Amino acid sequence: MTVRLDNRTGTTFDDFSYHNGDVLDIVGISSEFKGTRQVKPRSLDDLKEADVVAPETAAELSGTKLSDGSFMEQAILRLGATDDRSGIEKTIYRVNAGSWSDYSTPIRLTADGVATVAYRSVDKAGNWEPIKTAAVAVTAPTFANLYALIDRSPLRPAIKIALKVHVKAAERAKGDAMRRRQLQKTLDFVAHLPDRFIGEPAKQDLEIFLNAWLH
Repeated sequence: MTVRLDNRTGTTFDDFSYHNGDVLDIVGISSEFKGTRQVKPRSLDDLKEADVVAPETAAELSGTKLSDGSFMEQAILRLGATDDRSGIEKTIYRVNAGSWSDYSTPIRLTADGVATVAYRSVDKAGNWEPIKTAAVAVTAPTFANLYALIDRSPLRPAIKIALKVHVKAAERAKGDAMRRRQLQKTLDFVAHLPDRFIGEPAKQDLEIFLNAWLH
């Protein structure tokens, strides 16, 4: 295939701004001359630099964070793709080993533990972005997680014991209303702890955890 652009199009060599190695999208009149297929652009408007660059996708996480970096109860993942040539065709994602899905709305992650979200975008020229991943840790409001939070908090042993007594009462409570009352008592206990007994990060973590459970 030969591309023929001559002065009959009103184009001179000085008008031609492309260089060796450039990749172009070309349209024009197709013909055959002495057994060789030709494409004859009608003007420089029929030549455009091809889109060979994949788009870029950025991930943004939001939610209420604990001091260990995990998100309390849920995390929201938003994906945004940009492409400076042909434009975005679509963005896809999957959570852990799940199926790929088209991205259209923010992804809500609520499962306890660490989830791996893979994502990538493709532009209208068919350029796929390499797969990117985001590891997202979520702490669900469970008694096991609350006990673990108390254990790793830098509290005096007596304070840890007192806290666990409150939590155990909530765990053994019969009915949701009674459990909520016991959890509220636990929250009140934490809120009234003197600063010398509990550091600010630990107090904040416990208050975030208990408030999330109560609301």
